[in-house]
Amino acid sequence: ISPSEPVLDGAGFGSYLAGRHASQHHDQGAAAQFLSEALAADPENTRLLHSTVVSLAAGGEMTEAMALAGKLVTLDPDSELARLIVFVDAVANSDLERAKRQLADLSRDGIYGLLAPMLDAWVEFGLGDMDAALEAMQPLANRKAYEPYFAFHAALIGDLAGKPIVAEEYYLKAVQSVPGGTLRVVASYGAFLERQGRADDARALYVAYLNNNPSALWLEPAMVRLDKGREAPVEVDSLQTGVAEVLFGIGKLLPQDTGGETSLIYSRMALHLRPDFPEAQVLVAEVYE
Repeated sequence: ISPSEPVLDGAGFGSYLAGRHASQHHDQGAAAQFLSEALAADPENTRLLHSTVVSLAAGGEMTEAMALAGKLVTLDPDSELARLIVFVDAVANSDLERAKRQLADLSRDGIYGLLAPMLDAWVEFGLGDMDAALEAMQPLANRKAYEPYFAFHAALIGDLAGKPIVAEEYYLKAVQSVPGGTLRVVASYGAFLERQGRADDARALYVAYLNNNPSALWLEPAMVRLDKGREAPVEVDSLQTGVAEVLFGIGKLLPQDTGGETSLIYSRMALHLRPDFPEAQVLVAEVYE
């Protein structure tokens, strides 16, 4: 996501180079500081503005990144990352009309072909229309590679909407679309079963997954919770946490073998919407390893 180098003179270019060096060594705080200094010398430079937004977001300085992302979208409407950051800001502030405007102009190419329909769905749900939310994700249901994402988020939306029949239909599809289910699906479906008073079914689901994935430590709290008869939490309990789940899922999907900068930014956006998101916190740590 790094554009070519901007054209700067003197101290501005020196700050830019220092920022790039810091970013390459995963010191996003220093990178953001140096790039901000360079940006002060040329505030309308869209390439430099892009680099500064990236470093701020990667470093978790989301408030500052969001302020500059709005400016970048104005100067460069084709900046998809900046538009996505502005969208996250709108969701964080429950400004759904603003969120919809950003989504309307978001690309549907590449990874955005998976991302955008899920974001559309959660915004429609936030506006109170579950049917429109499910309809927004239909393009994913027709592509085998995307079907697990459609089923999982349809289940989360049905669950949050208080429609247990709808939720279970899609939870089952999500489990079946990936043999044995992914950890996030199994954990969410199991918690749903627990809340429905079906502890034995939840335990069977967890045990089956652990038999095939004995190192899945994330399920240990669920097993302890079952043993002690505690109530299962609803982790995705709002529009904001739903969007955070989308962003985390994309961040987990993106490659990390080239530094993981984009994956890191998606994780940071997820944490902005849901600060108590341990899986996203772990993903941040994994990128820095």
